[in-house]
Amino acid sequence: MSFLAIKLLLGGWLSVAGKWIGGAWSWATASTARMLGIALVASLCLNLYQWHLLSLRAKTIDAVKTGRKAATEAQIKVNQVPAIKSQAIAEKSDVDAKDYYAEGRRAGLAYANANRVRGTASCPQRATDLPRTDRSPEVNDGPGAAPGMVAVSAEDFAILTDNSTRLTKVHQDAEELIAQGVAEKLERN
Repeated sequence: MSFLAIKLLLGGWLSVAGKWIGGAWSWATASTARMLGIALVASLCLNLYQWHLLSLRAKTIDAVKTGRKAATEAQIKVNQVPAIKSQAIAEKSDVDAKDYYAEGRRAGLAYANANRVRGTASCPQRATDLPRTDRSPEVNDGPGAAPGMVAVSAEDFAILTDNSTRLTKVHQDAEELIAQGVAEKLERN
């Protein structure tokens, strides 16, 4: 846009503003004292404005710190609820565990007795792993007298029973955590 177009748009305002600025400039530059006074006033205004910005910034920082502290405390309270529920379930599980495992062992033995599972093998042990043995003694290593019979060592049977009982207890505790809303059930695809 040309100067003529600006002058036409603004009309007489441009010439009045130009005269006023020119008059103010000539008044301000008339003496060194006036120039220093104007510089001092301008510096003071700038410093006051900067102080105002710094105080606004400090208020904003304080508000953020206060908000962050309140949000952190609220989140801690929210996080404590599931932790307290989980702790209560764990303590109850620990109290019940000894009796539960003993009952599991009794149930395992009752199952073994009812379903033809023996705690010891009926065949003698082999000697193949012993030093200076050429061959193992002839042993009937076939199935037991009744079809479906299983022979396991008492230690292995105890391990199997204990592991099954523990896994069942863990499953029950997990179901309780889900029921209390502390955990979510995993959906398989």
